Amino acid sequence: SDKNNINSVYSGAIEHIEIGERIEIKADAFRQCSCLESVTIPAETIVALSDTFYSCRRMGYVAIPKTTSVVGQYAFADCSSLRSASLPKITTFGQYCLTNCFSIRRVNLSSEAKEIDYGAFSNCYNLSSLKIPSGVTIIPGAMLVNNRVLCSVKFEGNIRALGTRAFAGCSGAAFYDFASCLTVPALSNANAFEGI
Repeated sequence: SDKNNINSVYSGAIEHIEIGERIEIKADAFRQCSCLESVTIPAETIVALSDTFYSCRRMGYVAIPKTTSVVGQYAFADCSSLRSASLPKITTFGQYCLTNCFSIRRVNLSSEAKEIDYGAFSNCYNLSSLKIPSGVTIIPGAMLVNNRVLCSVKFEGNIRALGTRAFAGCSGAAFYDFASCLTVPALSNANAFEGI
């Protein structure tokens, strides 16, 4: 790691990290930092969010700067204590990026969001509601699978397709708002709402 980059160098008993300005955080940088509770990331920091905070099981909150537009695969996967995440300018959510975040209650998706990948918010047991921005037109497979506390999902745009098991196991969801859809979404498989 050089002075302007953070690679896969942090591990072990580190609890708090404050990152300097104009630093680039690489993928895997904080992977499996089991004691990490918080990270302070300055506004101009470039963050490559792919496995970056994977399995940081004590981290309760993270704020991602506006310079970052992509949350890559497994970026926050298995962050079981994560309660909230500020993701102000994210346009793309990679596969399983927030899977197994058992404590998270709210995810505010940016109005600029365009793409959500497979299993992005799966097994987020305490996520109570989700608003899908108008730029997202395809709901991927297993996007919210097993989110039992989920009460409502609002789609702000025209959803063209629902992926396999997109909402399977969301047994608490009582309200799916498709009012903004101009057409009936195509189902890639009849089990998009399996177990509801």
